[in-house]
Amino acid sequence: MVAGFMKFKRRPVSISVQISRVVMITAAVAVSLTMLAMIAVAAILAQAATKQRAQTIAELLAASSDVPLVLRDAERGRDVLAALSTSDSVLRARLIDLDGKVLVTYLNKPHGAAPVDDDWLARIANMSEVTARNPVIDRGDLLGYAEVTIREQHLARALFGFMASGAAVLTLMALIWVLV
Repeated sequence: MVAGFMKFKRRPVSISVQISRVVMITAAVAVSLTMLAMIAVAAILAQAATKQRAQTIAELLAASSDVPLVLRDAERGRDVLAALSTSDSVLRARLIDLDGKVLVTYLNKPHGAAPVDDDWLARIANMSEVTARNPVIDRGDLLGYAEVTIREQHLARALFGFMASGAAVLTLMALIWVLV
């Protein structure tokens, strides 16, 4: 004994244990890289789908907004934008005249508590916000613009769930490695 401590001899590690460790490390790296690639692809595809959805809603708004913009009628504009109240994904929309003045704005009232700015999940959710602007045209004349901002409410949760499942797989692999 040296100063009250026992010296332990290192036992040689068998070849089969060394091979299993190399296999587990390789598998963990492969799973990690695959998970990261799948998350990136899923996020890119979800972002593209969100942009397409926002553009479609802006086109529908533009098709219905010619009369309010020609007459500069905010009440009719509110009626057009009121149709958006049934959608939880539309955050805000507005009709803008040729001078850049906002004729009318729609703001979706959030259901439940507002997300905290410091919350990382709220930051991910804010990344899924997309704004689309479409011209309002009547008989070839530009009257103004219809603009809509949407957020896919479940996108952040889906990405978080995907990351959590990947982390669970890696944790399970690490536990198996320790036990083997």
